Parts: sequence; structure tokens; C-alpha cells
Amino acid sequence: MPGEIRFDLSAEEYHAHAAVGSTTLKTIHAKTPAHARAQLDGPKEPTPAMRFGTALHTVLLEPDSVGRRIAVLPEGIDRRTKAGKADWDAFHAENAERQVVTADDWAKLKAIQASVRGNPLALALLRHGYAEPSIFWDDGDTGTACKCRPDWLNEAARVVVDLKSTQDAEPRAFERHAYALGYHLQAAYYLDGVRELAFEPEAFVFVAVEKEPPYAVAFYQASASFLEAGRIAYRMALATFAECEAKGEWPGYPAALQELLLPPWAA
Repeated sequence: MPGEIRFDLSAEEYHAHAAVGSTTLKTIHAKTPAHARAQLDGPKEPTPAMRFGTALHTVLLEPDSVGRRIAVLPEGIDRRTKAGKADWDAFHAENAERQVVTADDWAKLKAIQASVRGNPLALALLRHGYAEPSIFWDDGDTGTACKCRPDWLNEAARVVVDLKSTQDAEPRAFERHAYALGYHLQAAYYLDGVRELAFEPEAFVFVAVEKEPPYAVAFYQASASFLEAGRIAYRMALATFAECEAKGEWPGYPAALQELLLPPWAA
């Protein structure tokens, strides 16, 4: 398929597209092709943390769409009563197309928004650009259809921005968290996707915001070594994906006896 960048796709339409995204590649890298295939065949129901992250992206990156996309659950509805159950059902029927958040989560979302939007570096990064464009291209080596959906493209500053909510944005903690969750793979993959169709980015920046007071914000630019490791990881995962697609085989763990060792910290 020819390369394409779309600004009109919903998250649901993007995720339904058959091209391979970074989540699949991260699963192949961290687990096995079998886990990736299961993920593609039966996507899991979003966890509360995932739903909160979706709402946070809306509040921070597309504030003008909040009224259309988010509804706050009224407090005090007692579903044990007939009237309360009717109010509950009416609210959800009226907001079937919106993401429903509790009043507590809404207060937290607004507090995080104030923290991020009150930060001068965050404002500089998010002042100009595009929220969540969908980018599609064909990989030159494998011919695999690829996709990515960066949180924010700042073409003027030549920066790709990724928003991460986290329990701990302290540098050492976030460094461990980022590597464990494959952020290095994601960053390299996104940068290469943006290069295909948008512009030549000079940096990939993570905006890490804590989910508890004081909702502190930290900024991390992906280093050359971080991106190099990520590019090696995603290229290997993409080659594995292409091979599995061609053969129709998605292997799991090796069918062989493996030696169980002590972890380094225990030894």
C-alpha cells in the first residue's frame, strides 16, 4: 500500500487497520509470536489504567473535543432504587458514544491538565502541531504494511512527542520503566514512520506525568543509544512478524528443556 498520513481517523479505526503497529512488535520482542497473534485475534478489554490514559490524551492533546468524547458520571446515583437505576440507564444511553469517567477521575484529569499546561516546556512542545495522526507505510525490507499513531507531531520544532502517565517520573525509575515496556522500540519505530511521510524529526521526547499529587511532569529525550537499541529490536520483531505471516505459523516458547537459573540479584 502507498504511504499515507491521515488526520481524520478515530482511534478505533486506526486500531482496526490490518497494518502492524508497535504494540504487536513489542509483544513479539518481549514475549513470542504466539502472544502477538493472540493479541491480534482477540484484543483484550481495556483496563482501567488504559481507559484513564485514553481520557488523559483527550484532555491534554485535544481539549476542544472533550465535550464530544468524555462524559462525567454524576455523583449520588443510587442504583439500588428504581429511580436511581433509571437515572443510571438514562445517563449511559445518552452518553453511549462518549467515554464515561467518574467524578474522582475527572478531578484528577483536570489537575494533571493544569500541571502539564502550566509547564512552559510542555506548552512549547504542544503549542504547535498535530494530535494523533495515523501514519501508514510499507517497510522497504520486508514489504510489511506498517502503521504508527504518534501522540503529537511538532513539525516546527521537528519533534515527535509521546505522552506517558506513570506512577513515578523520577529519572532512574522512568528509565527502568521505559526499557521494560519497550518504549525504546516504540520511539525508533515511530521516528522511522514519521520520516517516511511527514518530516525529518530531530528528537523523540517523552512527556512523563505522574498520576498522583503533585502530578509532577518530567521530560526525556530519547538518546542515540536508546533509539539504536529500539531500532535493532523493532527490525528483528518486524522480520519475525513477516516470516510468521508468510508461513502462517506463530510459535510460542521453545519445545525444549531449559535450565532454570537464579536471577542476578539472587546470585
